[in-house]
Order: sequence, then C-alpha cells, then structure tokens
Amino acid sequence: AGGPAERVAIVSHGDFMSCIVKAFADHLPSPAIYYSHSNTGIDRFRLDGNVLRILYLNRIDHLDRPDLVSP
Repeated sequence: AGGPAERVAIVSHGDFMSCIVKAFADHLPSPAIYYSHSNTGIDRFRLDGNVLRILYLNRIDHLDRPDLVSP
C-alpha cells in the first residue's frame, strides 16, 4: 500500500464530490463555489509528491446518448 501505482476509487453523489473537489482545491468553506457533477460523471486526480493535479472533472464520454446525461 502507498506505492506509486496505488489507485483509489470514490463512488459518491455529486454534492459530496463537489465538497471533495473543494477540499482538494482548498476552497472550503465556500458556498460561492460549486463543482457540478452529472450522474456517473468521472473525476480524475493525480498526486505528484505534494502537488494534487486535477486531470479532469465530470467526464461523461461513456454516456453515448444525450438522454442519459443529467443536467
């Protein structure tokens, strides 16, 4: 555990994921900032030493029909 190839998955509701992203970005507490997440949206982060990189937020490419995407 804790090696360079370790991966962690978090499955959560969008509001909680917004809070996680705000915590990672040092935006807590801030009701003025909200990170929107569609249902099944995927976020990806990478920890490089002491630097957290946000690679993408709310990726929904896997949803191949517009009617599957939540607002």
